Amino acid sequence: ANAILDAQAAAREDPRDRALSDYFISASHNTYLSGNQLTSSASVEALSHALRMGVRVIELDVSDGAKGSPIVKHGGTMTRPVLFSDCVAALLEHVHEETAPLIVTLGNGCGPEAQREIARSLRGILGERLFVPPPDGPSELTFEAVAGRVLVRDKPSRCVPELLALVSIANVRIAGTQKGGSSRVPEDGWRKARLAAAAAAAAGRPPSSSIDEE
Repeated sequence: ANAILDAQAAAREDPRDRALSDYFISASHNTYLSGNQLTSSASVEALSHALRMGVRVIELDVSDGAKGSPIVKHGGTMTRPVLFSDCVAALLEHVHEETAPLIVTLGNGCGPEAQREIARSLRGILGERLFVPPPDGPSELTFEAVAGRVLVRDKPSRCVPELLALVSIANVRIAGTQKGGSSRVPEDGWRKARLAAAAAAAAGRPPSSSIDEE
């Protein structure tokens, strides 16, 4: 009888079928910096250290680098950059079948070509460890469904179609909600964002959408 009660208690303490929003998640800001926010270096080592300490939401501020290679650095400062692809490669050591999902928040300051390179790096380096949502946007995400996977968070209105297809958590404010409200975009919102991004790409315009940003 005690064994059954112990098993039931353990199940309550470690549920894996709940929505991600039901969990406390250790998050970080400017995860990639090795020191201060003005003059230090962006580094893979700083990123890996945060992940070893249990951080599961990281931030990567990405901007255009030389020859279309996206770089990670603190914009508008003298911080020294690191390649985005090197940061993505470092994530692989910290996502395994039984680990908590890892959320990557992109501070996306890139132009269209660099964004396409971001999408290629995420797919090519992470492979099956990258969570790719269905075309109409993700349904409610549970811990169990995304355990051991990397989830991308970005502002849909800034993404080219190739990158938008990988965004599973939207960094947005839905029209009519309070600032800081739900970050889940309704299915029709995802559809509109993807159609708008595709139309903008075809017309050679910067991406835009009807979804309100924070």
